[in-house]
Order: sequence, then structure tokens, then C-alpha cells
Amino acid sequence: WHYLQCYEHVFGAAKDLPGGTVTVSFDILDQLPQHAALGGSTFSSAQMDRCVVSTLSGQTINAAGATGKGHVVYAFKFLMVD
Repeated sequence: WHYLQCYEHVFGAAKDLPGGTVTVSFDILDQLPQHAALGGSTFSSAQMDRCVVSTLSGQTINAAGATGKGHVVYAFKFLMVD
């Protein structure tokens, strides 16, 4: 829901709500996300992109297994549904 807050903050007052994808890549060190960076975005809002990247950076990711290290790429897709 944190990512939906990013969307609402940027597009909440828009008449036509855009769909789109934000891709974020990051490394995992000691089970925590590090070096998060925008991999790509179909949105034309740098504010939306920054919000998604910073939200991810603030979350704990337990996806690295026993070594505590790894590299991950996530794509966040925002769809408008009725």
C-alpha cells in the first residue's frame, strides 16, 4: 500500500489516472536493500519514480537466502480497474 500512496500523492487529483510500470533494481547486502536505482519507467513523473525507489529502499527484503547477498529487479505495475 505504500506504493499506492506514491501513486495517489502524484496522480490523485488527475481526471484521467494513468497506468504504468516502474522498474527498480537493487542489491541485497545483509538481507537489506542497498543501492536502489530506477531501472526504467513508463510514467512521465520523476516524482512518482523517486517515490517508488525511496519506498523500496525503506523496506526490508528477505530474498537473499543464506548468503545475505544478491541482486534483484522488481517491476511495479499500476493498472486502472473498474
